[in-house]
Amino acid sequence: MKRGFLFAVLICGFFISACGGGDGGNSSTSPAPTTIVQPLALPGPYTVACSNVAQDFSRVPPDEKAKDYWEGYPSASGAPRYVTDLLTDPVNALSVTVTAPNDSDLYGSFAGKPIQFVVIACYPTVANNPRADYPLPTGRVIPHMQTGAEAPLFADTAARYPVLAFSHGYAGSPI
Repeated sequence: MKRGFLFAVLICGFFISACGGGDGGNSSTSPAPTTIVQPLALPGPYTVACSNVAQDFSRVPPDEKAKDYWEGYPSASGAPRYVTDLLTDPVNALSVTVTAPNDSDLYGSFAGKPIQFVVIACYPTVANNPRADYPLPTGRVIPHMQTGAEAPLFADTAARYPVLAFSHGYAGSPI
């Protein structure tokens, strides 16, 4: 089982329970409301910056891809690998350790074990943020990425901004 999928399952479970998911004993027969929201055109209306996920791509063997580390794919030999293996500044990267429920049918070899996940947080920043975009080997970039112990450069702290929570797992990566 891939680590990203496990994280997505744990986060989805949290959001379902925190947001009143499930029937919670409510036997209402009215259908759940559904709304389709069309995505905004890119780029969006806010300048965005992101937390530190600096990596050393020279650690990726020639026959592998950094993307495989981001998605938690095991190596050809079956050895586990994850973005934590590539971080150049793990002390200043956001991460969380989650203990998987002790259910081996659902969580496989991760059942009952603590697992570290790297988190990337992106937020509205000042339009003139001087921090460089961080290039990835895929040709994409992490916009205005913090490095070291730099604090976020938030846009107007008195303003209200929309919040988007994105938890990607199972064959994908937010990077």
